[in-house]
Amino acid sequence: MTAQHPATPPTARTAATPHDPPSAAPAAGSDPRSTHAETAALLAPLFAPAPPPFALIRREGADEFDLLFGDVIEVDTLDDIPLPELSGSDEPRHDVLALVPYRQIRERGFEAYDDGTPLRCLRVTAQASLPFAEVLAALPDTPVTLTGGGFDVDDTAYAAIVERVIAEEIGRGEGANFVVRRDYRDRLVDYSPATAGTLLRRLLTRESGAYWTYLIHTGDLTLVGASPERHVSAIGGEVVMNPISGTYRYPADGPDREGLLRFLRDGKEVDELFMVVDEELKMMSEVCDLGGQVLGPYLKEMGHLAHTEYVLRGQ
Repeated sequence: MTAQHPATPPTARTAATPHDPPSAAPAAGSDPRSTHAETAALLAPLFAPAPPPFALIRREGADEFDLLFGDVIEVDTLDDIPLPELSGSDEPRHDVLALVPYRQIRERGFEAYDDGTPLRCLRVTAQASLPFAEVLAALPDTPVTLTGGGFDVDDTAYAAIVERVIAEEIGRGEGANFVVRRDYRDRLVDYSPATAGTLLRRLLTRESGAYWTYLIHTGDLTLVGASPERHVSAIGGEVVMNPISGTYRYPADGPDREGLLRFLRDGKEVDELFMVVDEELKMMSEVCDLGGQVLGPYLKEMGHLAHTEYVLRGQ
């Protein structure tokens, strides 16, 4: 999640020693139109040993990247995120990028397993807007080797968890819809900051339709990803949510009409989409006192699969 002034954008806590941004980094609030050489020089320290804290973010359909530098701190609660006083400037800028772990849901009174992941905040001290093509050309392209990949919960154990949820939670009326998580973990051989840049390059060239494609480094943590879904944004009094559910994985030879139609007619997929729309409408109704719209359904096409989605807009 970010705090943007005067509008809004992303989010992370670390007791990492603050680093100065590369000398080529512009002053906060600036928006240079750099040449390819200048962009390459600005990005090069990010993929060398011991890079400073930074975030490199491309938003859906954007022709530019946001490059943010700053110092990273850890805070305990969302209220502790260090937002500056409004300055009265009309120039949009980023103030804080917050990396919010799931465990913060306890602030709303819900139970959650505490895995100790801190709430990290990148306090932005310098920022730039860089052309997409120039960033892509400057990103590393090194070999990537993975080893030891697998799910943290095997198929047998996962099936047992699902059976227990059906019997003990759904069967007793505790709820009707549950997501049972498991993670696929792998290890990067000979990892370096250049590896992270290579992963970002591959996401940019091989994935499509992502809401955010990003590389964030806090000093002791590096996050690289391509998220399909906007959770919530609030800009100029307009709140937008984007409920997504249902997944059509493309066959090996590519998507086909009949397969897509079977997916769209699947009662399970339809019910799941309506369920997430209902839940997000409840949340929208708490913050949008002037009403709103439900737009869709739409098909969100990505590199290897498609999702069904709605867009909710409110005031």
